[in-house]
Amino acid sequence: IESTFKTFKRYIPHPPEGQNFFQPNPNAANFQNGTLHLRTDSEGDYSLEFKEHNKEDYLTNIIPGDYDENFVETNSGFNEMLDRIFDGDIDKDEKIRSLAQMFGAALMPAFPHLFFLHGVAGGGKSTLCILLHNLLEKKNICSVQPHELHGFQMESMAGKLVNMVTDISADAKI
Repeated sequence: IESTFKTFKRYIPHPPEGQNFFQPNPNAANFQNGTLHLRTDSEGDYSLEFKEHNKEDYLTNIIPGDYDENFVETNSGFNEMLDRIFDGDIDKDEKIRSLAQMFGAALMPAFPHLFFLHGVAGGGKSTLCILLHNLLEKKNICSVQPHELHGFQMESMAGKLVNMVTDISADAKI
């Protein structure tokens, strides 16, 4: 068996050094019309580079939409919704920035985060999650409760961009 396995390994193409087939590249977002890469220069500054799809990127997720490097418009309806959600909140700007980070981390998880949206019922938390869910599409999302982050529940997380749970059990032990 070992000899057969070694022979098999010798004949399959080898991925680049450091490539993990079980974790999507966190520095790339695959769109329908190409791939957005996060680059770091020698001084630690970040930049984005949009390139054609390349099979050697070994990306398995695709965001269901086209990326437009020249798009500069803002979504006034979305901004108005955020203004309504955080109306009168002294931390409004910081919370909106955190939501931008949440959406960005879902598209390209180079800097993974754990987000908990907390607030009153009807406050817009689920609406934000629905928007993110629609942006990413169901095939890129799993839903594993925090108290189930072990054992057999985690197999549904393989190859997903986001683990999104909209109602966390407050009684379950983590």
